[in-house]
Amino acid sequence: MNHVISIKIGLVTSYLIKIDNGHVLVDTNYERHAGKFLKQLENKNIDPRDIKFIFLTHHHDDHAGLLNLITRLNPDVRVILHEKALNGLAQGRNLFEDYAICPNLLSLLILKAKKAFDKSWTHQFNPYLVRPQDIVINDQGDSCDLSQTIGKGWIAVHTPGHSKDHISLILKDNLVFAGDAATNVAQWACTYNVGPYTEDLDRFYEDWLMFDSRYGVKTIFPAHGTPFSIEVLKRNVGRIKNRWKFPRVTTW
Repeated sequence: MNHVISIKIGLVTSYLIKIDNGHVLVDTNYERHAGKFLKQLENKNIDPRDIKFIFLTHHHDDHAGLLNLITRLNPDVRVILHEKALNGLAQGRNLFEDYAICPNLLSLLILKAKKAFDKSWTHQFNPYLVRPQDIVINDQGDSCDLSQTIGKGWIAVHTPGHSKDHISLILKDNLVFAGDAATNVAQWACTYNVGPYTEDLDRFYEDWLMFDSRYGVKTIFPAHGTPFSIEVLKRNVGRIKNRWKFPRVTTW
């Protein structure tokens, strides 16, 4: 898949997808990783002005943290995002409507330990205010055809299991750039591709089945971990039974 370039910094992976006149960037990274991000672009011979669109899967700090940097270096870039991301971006912090749900006790303890010992893990970033040229997807349906915006066969799909504003990007060659709608990291923690926390686990599983049955997805490109097969998700649907409440992100 030579039209996809990974930019991995720490546990977060962004993706650059080649289009006719430049690239689409799927998500950014933490704000504190600005230097590393620009260095990786330089190593890959990509100028920030080559990025024509930023597809923002959701407003969390590890995905939206570099929006201000990139839009400052490239004022013409257009950010594609869901309307439910606007509040969190404007406040510059992760927001949950209710409690975050951990899939098991181990995940809960890991998050609590990280919260206690990693002082940089604040879930905050400089606020981003949506500009007139940005593309805001409304909540009128489950999907938005981006054919007239980016190209034929590009679809944004609302996947609100992880957060209410979450969207995934599906391409015509049976790929989905899933953000946090599916993960492939720390499988020893037995999160079964859900990740350490989510808002709506039932919707998580519905979205996985939708990737397969409605869109024929074959390969998942997650923001955390390496690409993997849809067959893995299908095997893991419904495996998590217990749910553990984690404190509201807004109190961090």
